[in-house]
This record gives sequence, structure tokens and C-alpha cells, in this order.
Amino acid sequence: MQLSPSVLVGVLALFWANAPATQAQPRPAPSLPEGTTVLRNAAYVPDGHERQKLDLFVPEGDGPFPVLIWIHGGAWLGGSKENCPALPYLNRGFAVASLNYRLSQHAIFPAQIEDCKAAIRWLRANATTHHLDPARFAVWGSSAGGHLVALLGTTGDLRTFDTGPNLDQSSAVQAVVDFFGPTDFLQMDAHRRPNGMVHNLPDSPESKLIGGDIRQHADRVARPNPITYVSAGDPPFLIVHGDSDPLVPHHQSELLEAALREAGVPVTFHTVKDGGHGGFQDPEVPRAVEAFLEQHLKQAKPTQPRETSEVYRNTTETNLAMHLHFPAGWQATDRRPAIVFFFGGGWRAGTIEQFRFQAEHFARRGLVTARADYRVRSRHGVAPDKCVEDARAAVNWLRENAARLGIDPDRIVAAGGSAGGHLAACTALGEGPLKSPAALLLYNPVLDLRDVAESGSSALLEGLTSVQIEALSPVRFLDAKLPPTLLFYGTNDRLMAQGEVFCRRGGELGLRIPLWQAPGMGHGFFNRSPWLEATTRQADAFLVEHGFLTGDSGIVQP
Repeated sequence: MQLSPSVLVGVLALFWANAPATQAQPRPAPSLPEGTTVLRNAAYVPDGHERQKLDLFVPEGDGPFPVLIWIHGGAWLGGSKENCPALPYLNRGFAVASLNYRLSQHAIFPAQIEDCKAAIRWLRANATTHHLDPARFAVWGSSAGGHLVALLGTTGDLRTFDTGPNLDQSSAVQAVVDFFGPTDFLQMDAHRRPNGMVHNLPDSPESKLIGGDIRQHADRVARPNPITYVSAGDPPFLIVHGDSDPLVPHHQSELLEAALREAGVPVTFHTVKDGGHGGFQDPEVPRAVEAFLEQHLKQAKPTQPRETSEVYRNTTETNLAMHLHFPAGWQATDRRPAIVFFFGGGWRAGTIEQFRFQAEHFARRGLVTARADYRVRSRHGVAPDKCVEDARAAVNWLRENAARLGIDPDRIVAAGGSAGGHLAACTALGEGPLKSPAALLLYNPVLDLRDVAESGSSALLEGLTSVQIEALSPVRFLDAKLPPTLLFYGTNDRLMAQGEVFCRRGGELGLRIPLWQAPGMGHGFFNRSPWLEATTRQADAFLVEHGFLTGDSGIVQP
């Protein structure tokens, strides 16, 4: 007997058997471990389709937890996140997510994979809030879900199907568990079983997925085929398939395994003898899944942001280094926001380590972060004008190298404290043509050098002429084009008066420049706890407000 779409309703129950259970009948949903935090129907695309939602289950504890993401089957025509066989992994220390996606009657391919990638980006964007490890994401799916997880695995290094929100986050995954997913639609009928389903028809699930008869649209068929995108950098795969599957021929997984092996991708292929389309009785199947996830996800240590340094500018006095922090899951193909910090020290001294706490925090939150060295008087014999040259060169270097650093060149934030705050402000405000950063975080910055020259601190400006002092005073150049800016001052800091003038003049130009105040605190207060944590939380909220981040900072106030 041949199964055609005319009797599809009778067999869709098999496609919709989401759970690759070892029993023929679906098992009742397992009870959740005590202390599990449950978030249901989270919209991973704000104001999107009703299907663009996920459920998240997080075990008790601080984490960060590896994440197992379940993607249901259903011939891309049905199925639901409600039946999630991955939930028992909560007892093994995994967070579990289960997602819905648009079906082919709602939108044809690539809507389905675009939704899956959007869900993964949402999970990464909210990883800190929910105690997830963004560097340890595994996906598991069966049938149509198996197809989608395989496609996630082979397109992680591409941006082809990344659309929608949270594009600063990666949609790559670190492990794939593919249960009997289709791959090459045009080879399905040649290898189907005698009583198997016919796919070369205009109303087959595959034809409905691509929006046309698969026999007449070879170009469309290639796009959803995971094999099209296989490369050496793909994550490890576990493939499970019954050799008597009447709906998705076993040969489909054979093709994928061969392509992965040829590319050098680690792959384990478990064939279930006499196995159909799910409902496996083979006790080796759950053991294989558990061992695979333990090896490739659970035993991997939670990752810290990767740190490196590069020379960004050669000067006659020294070579200047940019210390870079890359977030977990970072790839060079990303387009993440970035933030660069400039240390304080009166243009005379200071250390690159000053903003390490903030740099590491924002890297954990998903930004590429940088701490820029620059010339100072005590080490290099230069005046503040050279410091400004270096700061502007640092921002330009990040912009020029954005493509290989995984940075969005139009979303670079400049930040700094005291003299470093002055430098950050000067990357946006000053004489000559300047391409401003996208935002400024200024910690007790010097904004008017004329005020410094008239005070008892005039020695800090040694080597500058009065014309240069004017030219290097950011408040003189304030205009309506100022990017979003946040100021921090202690109320006992003499420089706060400069900040108040800056904000008042900004208001006259129609700008809203928030000035965050630390009562009773003096200059440099943000370097010490609890103000270090408080100002970082406030900076995080500011970046969320302006679209550089999503979710909560996760900082616990001492």
C-alpha cells in the first residue's frame, strides 16, 4: 500500500508523535523537579505570530545551566511544544526549552528555520536572566523537528536564516540530536518502503513546505536541505533512525551522516532495527542520547568570555593595545554591539585594568567589549591632545575591523571614567569630521577643559595651548546629534557641576541626558563596591533601553 497525501490525516498522528519515547504510546508529561522555574509562552518574536512562543524550564540553582532545546515534529503542518520529551533532563542539570514555530500553512520555508533561530537568539539574549550558559546549547527534534535541528546544526556559521530580533546574538548550537529528520526531499521516494508515504506529489508535506511541487522546484528543495550547508565547523551530531520507517526513509539519515563524515564533523549514527517512525522499543536509544549530551554538553565547563589583545595603533612612543573580550557563542560572522572603555588617571597615568569588571560583565551579556590602552604623560610624555587622538583611533579601529570581530560598526558604545570619560566624549564631540559612537557611558567625566585650566588642576593640561583647551572641551561642541548618553557623578565631586551644565545645554537642544547621582560620594566612586555594581546595573539598563541589550543584568547588589 502506498500512502499519499489523500490519506495524510491518517498518518499525521505518526508525524505528530513528538516524543521519541521507548514506548509505543505517548507517556504522560513527567512531573517537574521541585524548585523548577517555569516560563510559559515567552514570545521570542515580540508582537509576532501566535506560534512564535516557547516554554522554558530551569532547574533549581544558580547555573549557568546547559540548555536542551526541543523542536517538535508534525510534517511542518502540526505539532506542539506541549509534549516535550526533554523534560526529564531537568533532573540531570539541564535547562529545557520547548518551542513552537510557524507551520507551512502559515508561511512557507524558510519561516520555520527562521523561527527556530529567533528562539535560540532569544534564549541567548536572556541567558543571564534565566541562568543559562549561552555557550552550551543543544537541540533535539524528531521528524520535521529532526530536519530543523539538523539545519540549525549545519547553518550555525551562516547568517542566511537569521532575521528578526536579537540579531546581535548567535543562533549557533553546540550539539544536535536528530531523530529521523528528512534531508534531501527529492531522494525520498526512491528509497521509500513498499508501504511508505509518497512524497513526489504537489500536496505532499515537503511540497507544502516549499510552496510548490518539489519535482518542479529543485532550487527551492536545496535550501531546506541540511546537507547543502555542511562544513567542518559544524557541531557534533547524534542521528537516530528506524530502518523500517514508513514516512521518512532511513536513507535520508544515511545521506546526512555521509556528508558530515566527509566534512570531518563528529557524528554518531544509531539505527533502530525494525524501528518505525518513532515509538522505539530499543533501550539503547535513551542511553545513546544521554551519553551524547553528557559528553558534548553537560561535561563541558561553563565558559567565560574569551579574552585577547591586538595592537590598534603604532605611535612613535609605543604600540597601543586593544584588550578584547568575546562573549560565549561568539562567531566572526556575528554583528554584535560593542563597547570600548577608556581608563581614567588625569591623562597622566591610569591602568587598563580599571574597567575589567564592566568589560567582563557586558561580554557575558553578549557584547564584544574592549579596553583600550592610550598614551599618558607619565609613561609616554604626551599631553591630553594625544590621548584624544588615541581614543578616536581606537573607535575607528573597531569600526574598520568590525567584520572580522563580529561587531556591528554602527552600534559601538564609547565609555570611560574621569579623563577616560573625557576621551569617550571626545570620540563624539569635537572639531573636524567625526563619526560618533552609537552611545556614550561617561563616569564622572571631564567635559570642559577650560574649567580645569582655571582650577588648581591646571598642571594636568600642561603642554596644551588655550586654543587646544577650547578644541578639546566636549561641552563646546554639544549639538542635537549627540548619541544617547548617560552620565554618572558623585554629588560631592566638583566635576558634577560640569555634568549639570552639559545636561542643561542638552535640554536646551531638545536632548534628554540622564545624570545618575551617587549621594555623598566623590570622584571615582564607581570603582568601589557597592557603587561598582550599582553603576554597572544602571549602565546595563541604559543599554537595554536603547536596544543594545535585552533582559536583566543579573547583577546582585551587595
